Amino acid sequence: MNQIKSLIPWLVTTATVIAAAALYFQPSSIPARQASPADSALVTTLEVTETVDASGYIQANSYASLAWKTAGTVEKVYVQAGEHVKAGDTLLSLQANSAAASVIAAEADLRSAQLQLNALQNPDGEARALAQVNLASAYAAWNTLRKDLSDALSAHSTGGDSRKYDTLTEAQADLDSTLDAYALSADPASQWYYWTARSQALQVAGDYDFAALTVRLRSRLDPDDADLIDDIISAQSAYETAAIDFVSSLEDYETAVAINNSLATYQQSSEKLLSASQDAYEKLVAANPQDLAAARARVSAAQATLDTLKIVAPFDGEVLAVEQHPGDIVAAGSPALILADRTSLYIDLQVDEADIARVVPGSLAAISIDTLSGQTLTGAVTWINPVGANTSGLVKYAVRIELAPAKEPLLLGATADVTIQVGGAQNALAVPASALQNDSTGEYVEVLDADGRARRVAVESGVEAGSLVVVRGDLNPGERVKARYQNGVQAPNPLAEN
Repeated sequence: MNQIKSLIPWLVTTATVIAAAALYFQPSSIPARQASPADSALVTTLEVTETVDASGYIQANSYASLAWKTAGTVEKVYVQAGEHVKAGDTLLSLQANSAAASVIAAEADLRSAQLQLNALQNPDGEARALAQVNLASAYAAWNTLRKDLSDALSAHSTGGDSRKYDTLTEAQADLDSTLDAYALSADPASQWYYWTARSQALQVAGDYDFAALTVRLRSRLDPDDADLIDDIISAQSAYETAAIDFVSSLEDYETAVAINNSLATYQQSSEKLLSASQDAYEKLVAANPQDLAAARARVSAAQATLDTLKIVAPFDGEVLAVEQHPGDIVAAGSPALILADRTSLYIDLQVDEADIARVVPGSLAAISIDTLSGQTLTGAVTWINPVGANTSGLVKYAVRIELAPAKEPLLLGATADVTIQVGGAQNALAVPASALQNDSTGEYVEVLDADGRARRVAVESGVEAGSLVVVRGDLNPGERVKARYQNGVQAPNPLAEN
C-alpha cells in the first residue's frame, strides 16, 4: 500500500465504523471470477477529518545561553541546575578586583553620577539660596541699566529725528506702564516664563527649546499674569526697536557711539538676567531636561559597566545548566549559564506548498512526542511565513505551533510529530486492508457484481483504522469487494454477513 497521501483525510479518534467486512476461512481454490459472498466485504464509510502532517522539535519561547561580558574570577554561584528563578535575580558574580580597570573605576563613576543627578533633582538649601541671591542681583543690575539707557536717550532727544524720538517716548511710556502692572521680580516660574517668552520673541539664544518651555510654563501660571507678561514683552520689544531706530538717526557720531555702548551694555545685562533666571528656575522649580537626561545617561552607563560583573536572569525560568564554579577564571564571551522557560513552548514545522493553503492561523494541532509515550498534546498555529524556501527542489513554508500548557515540563529539542486539522469532519469510503491490491498501474480493489464476477476499480489509499483503510475511488457504500487471501487463509470476521 502506498504511503498516505497529503490529500487523503485522516481518521479521528472518535471515528465510528458504520459497516464492516465479513471474511472467514475459505479454500484457496475458489476461482476469483466466481467468488462467493463469504469471500467479500462491504465498502463502508468512516467519519474522518482532513489533516496535514509534519514534524519538528520542541523549543522554548524564552531561552538564553547567558555569557560573561567581561573577564575575571568567579566569586559566587547562586543557583544550580533545576532551580527556578525570577527576572532580575543575580545568578553568578565575579570578584570586583579581578575585572578590568575600567570596570573597577565604574563604581566611583556611578557614585559621582548619582550625586550629580541628585543635585539636579533635589538641590540643597545652599544652592537654592545662592540662586535666589544671583537672580535678585541680576534683576537689579538689569533694571538700573534699563533706566540709564532711558536717561541717556532723553538727554540727547534733540540730536536725532524728532519723530523717531516721539515714537521712542511712547514706547517707553507703554513699557513703564506694563512693568508697573506686573512686577518682574515675581515667583521663579513667572519670571522664567517672562525670560523664555522674551528670548523667543527677541530671538535670544539659549539652551532650552524656548517655544515648548513657554507653553509648558504658561499652563502653570494664572492666565491673567501670563497675559500681563506677554504685554510686557510686546512693549519691551517695541521700546528696544524704537531705541535702536532713534540712535541710528543721531547726527553726532560720538554721541551715537556712546548711546550704542549703553544699549549693548543693557542687552548684556538682559543675557545675564536670563541666565540667572534659568539657574533659579532649575534650582527652585524644575531642572533642565537636557541636564537631567545627561545625568541619567551617565548613571546608566556606569551601572551597565558594573553589571558586567554579574549574570542576571533576563526572564522568569528554569536553570538548565551552570557552566562555572567559584574560583573559575573566565574570559569575556564565555558561556556562564543556560536558562529557559519550559512553560511556554512552540514547534516550527516545514509544510509543503501543496498543503500550505489549507493551513491558517488558529488551526488546531495534535502533537505526539516519543518521550511521552501514549500521550497526545494540543496546540494551535500562530504564525505562517508567507515566503517559502526551496529545499531539494521542494518549496516549503515555515509554520509555528504554540503548545498548550503540558502537565509536566517537556524535554527541549525532542522530536514532535504534528497533525494539523485543516478541515471539518466528513464521511469517507473505507475497505478492509485485505481488499487492497496493487499492480504496475497502481492500487485497486475488485468489486463483485450481482452475478459474482469481479471488476477492477482503481483507488487511492489513505490512513488505516484498525483493519480498515480509507480510500478514494469510484466506489459506493454497500458494494462488495473481493478479499485478498494471505497464505491461503483469512481470519474470521465476527461482523461478516452469512
